[in-house]
Amino acid sequence: GGNEYEYDRWSQYKAFYNTPDADREYVLYWEKMVKEMKWLENHVLKDFLEVGLYDLSKPWNDN
Repeated sequence: GGNEYEYDRWSQYKAFYNTPDADREYVLYWEKMVKEMKWLENHVLKDFLEVGLYDLSKPWNDN
């Protein structure tokens, strides 16, 4: 059946990627991503939301 192919792929994954070094790289990658997302939230998104809320608070001028 088709399960042999998936089993072979899983075996390859375990043999080549399931190592302490690969696990460490994975954790370091996600730590970096979380840090960058927090920076974006605190700087870029915050400024964007403040400008957007300021624009919404201005009265509409139909002239």
